[in-house]
Amino acid sequence: MAVALFSSSTIATPTAATSSYRPHLFNGQYHYYKEDGHHISNCPKKKAKDARDIKLREQQELIRNQRKLRVGTGACAKKIRTYNYKDNRVSDHRLKMNFELTSFLDGDIETIVQVHLLQNPPGCPSRPSPNNTR
Repeated sequence: MAVALFSSSTIATPTAATSSYRPHLFNGQYHYYKEDGHHISNCPKKKAKDARDIKLREQQELIRNQRKLRVGTGACAKKIRTYNYKDNRVSDHRLKMNFELTSFLDGDIETIVQVHLLQNPPGCPSRPSPNNTR
């Protein structure tokens, strides 16, 4: 003879908690199972947090991809110039040209400026505008 340990008044409404008697799978005995209200009330919060996390990850990935596309172009170059004292050479990576180091250090930068202006004329859309400085 099974004796009910809990009256029907202890079973709460679905908004606070859910309770039920369920048979145990192996021996057939009945057990009282209860899900507390915090599981029910926190489930929508967890789903909203997961949705925010997914949206944040997508935005971060978009920013990362945009940065990867800009690196190596004139908009965002990794290296601009390398000064190689051993070989008496200045390598400009944007122009892909080499210049003499001693004249460059003495202030003779007119050749590099002229070459830069020839490759990137003023008003060229590929050139970053002066307003977009970082």
